[in-house]
Amino acid sequence: MYKDILKEELGISNEVNELTIRVKNLISSDFAKNKDNKIFYKNIKGFEVFSNKIDISFNNIVLKITYVILISNNTNEINYFEKSFDSEIALDNKTLFLYLTTTNIGKINWKIHSMTVQHEIEHFFQTYKRGESLLNKSQMEKYKQYISLIKSDNIYDKVIGYIFYFYVNAERDALVNGLYRKIMELNDEWRIYEPSEVLKEYGPYKTLSSIKYLMSNWDSEDINKMEQRLQNINKTYSSFSKIVEKVYSNYIRGFTKVLCKANKDLTEKFGDFLL
Repeated sequence: MYKDILKEELGISNEVNELTIRVKNLISSDFAKNKDNKIFYKNIKGFEVFSNKIDISFNNIVLKITYVILISNNTNEINYFEKSFDSEIALDNKTLFLYLTTTNIGKINWKIHSMTVQHEIEHFFQTYKRGESLLNKSQMEKYKQYISLIKSDNIYDKVIGYIFYFYVNAERDALVNGLYRKIMELNDEWRIYEPSEVLKEYGPYKTLSSIKYLMSNWDSEDINKMEQRLQNINKTYSSFSKIVEKVYSNYIRGFTKVLCKANKDLTEKFGDFLL
């Protein structure tokens, strides 16, 4: 009974985890089988990439997957590729678009990309269970604005973009649960990672912590510049600061629950490794 309550409270769905693993395995086997066949390579926005389409069935639903892989050892090229493309799920036609990277060895590093897959599948399940889109047209326009701000070179715009992106409930659930996937993916019989240490290196946590630290050290000039940027979305610095505190508090609460479940599940799998 405790296990069921914990599972429901954390919102970490076994269905999401299972489908994530199935998608990863299917992509891995398909890529291994076809990676040497030139017919699967194409140029997209200046990048020479491997690309293929596969289908996976779930509960009488066919989820279509288009995955693109950049094979490169060049860090600058990889960073530019990741900035140029966003993995996403087109919910209207149930198509998952994944943009991944790997080295010339040709083996996908799922310790890096597993969270990306789970994140988009989480959105698929959120919509699948609701029976409607997560965002209406107006909300979607604002959502796209947040993504655009995140990619800005202006630090004030970037902070605004990240906070309102994190503020979206669907993203919060997907990002918090993504921590669980990252913890479980990193741990194997060869290396056990303390879940709280994984949290410290988890992207969303690091970003939120950095924003908190940054804003706590802003001087009057920074605050004035931020006020000017916030006018574009009809917010004041005071109201925005309250939103930052609320977002940070909600995520910390969610991350804490995930650490609780991860510790429990890893102990069941590997024994009392944390004691």
